[in-house]
Formats: sequence, structure tokens, C-alpha cells
Amino acid sequence: MKLFRSFAVVAALGSSVLAVPAWADQPKETKKEPEKKEVDAANVTKWLAFFDQVVDVVVANKDTCDKMATDLDGLFTRNVDLIKIANEAKAKGMKLPKDAQDHMMTGIKKMGPAMQACMKNEKVKAAFARFDGKDAKKK
Repeated sequence: MKLFRSFAVVAALGSSVLAVPAWADQPKETKKEPEKKEVDAANVTKWLAFFDQVVDVVVANKDTCDKMATDLDGLFTRNVDLIKIANEAKAKGMKLPKDAQDHMMTGIKKMGPAMQACMKNEKVKAAFARFDGKDAKKK
């Protein structure tokens, strides 16, 4: 299940927050739409290219979990700055545009079957913990 939470980070930039906004208790005539913060186009392009690489690694290594973990770890190491930017954007409540969200959901669906075999692999979990912006040694 923790691995699926890691996938949630992938989609989190594109997902909506399901909390009641503070302005919901105000009278109807004074309600304002909250400002939608979207990730800038340059970072969206970088993120989607990176995410496609994650999908490719997972699908290509569906039968070799340790290799999947090694390849993911290398990919995350090479893109640590981009992952940091994405996690910071998520923390600020920023979202991906709808087309980028749809692109990522397609990738997540593509990865699903490949991840089933490796969900319990400790090395894969540790790699995705890095992706999630967490220390792989913390549980």
C-alpha cells in the first residue's frame, strides 16, 4: 500500500484537494473562486518527460523487481532536483493542467499491472520513497 501512496505523489500535482475551502461558510454573494495555481509549462514538460521514463522503467522491468529498483533509483538520482521542485509545488498546493493530469493517469494505469509483482519488494519501496521525497530508511 505504501507503494501506491508513492504513485499518489505522482498524481498529487494533478489531483484536487478534497477539503472544504475556508470561503465555503461565507454568504453566497461574497463567495470567490480560489485562485488556481498551476505549475508553469516548462516544469510540466520536464515532469511529464521524467514521468514517462518512470513508466518505461517500471513496465520494462515488471519481471525483475531488483532491476526495477536499481533502474528507478538511478533515474531518481539523475532527477533529484526535478523531484524536489515537484514536491515543493505539491506542498504549495500547485496543480498540473488537466491534460498533464490525464497523461499521468494513463501512465499510472500502464504501470499498474507491472507494479503488482513488485509491490512488496523492499528495494522498489525504498526507490519510491525517494520519489516521494522521503528518506528510504524511514518507515
